[in-house]
Amino acid sequence: MGIIFQSIIFHNIFTLPNDADQAWQFTIACICCGDRESDIYDLLSEHQRRCKEGGPAAEYLIRSYQNRALNQPEKDAPKRTLRKALQKSEVLGVVEFDIPEKKFIKKVKGSSHRTVSTERRIEQEIRAVTVTLRPPYRKGVKLDPANVHFVEARETHPPDGEDPIVWTLVTSPSVSTLEEAITVLELYRN
Repeated sequence: MGIIFQSIIFHNIFTLPNDADQAWQFTIACICCGDRESDIYDLLSEHQRRCKEGGPAAEYLIRSYQNRALNQPEKDAPKRTLRKALQKSEVLGVVEFDIPEKKFIKKVKGSSHRTVSTERRIEQEIRAVTVTLRPPYRKGVKLDPANVHFVEARETHPPDGEDPIVWTLVTSPSVSTLEEAITVLELYRN
């Protein structure tokens, strides 16, 4: 099966046909990639609903923005979050690659600062988890918990004075091995 890789924001994912007679027969996987502004719970939930119903649903790969709360089996249990789950997961392996110098604007507490990330070879630890997210509150609507997969790539030795490069990616295809995680990271980087 081939892969079509498209970088978009997901506003149109909800317009896929629901009617079984109109459902598309996929012979090529379509993976839609979005940056942090695409980290929307409703998208994750809608994808899961469509898959359960057997309807068409493009796969997704999104750079995560939220430190989402995980679904709690017991009401009195300590709060669990995505970042804590990633920290507790085992390191699948390490990747290394070169990055060019990059100038960007970093937003910190409502202010913008010009920043430069130096050209360098980086080494990142790779972790992956599958979790069930707690749905956000919506007045008058009960959302279902969403089962999703996350991959985190965290720079291990950033230069002095620079923040580590960290990518936390949420993806619909399952990720449990280093090879699968590297595939997800390569799709995101390209």
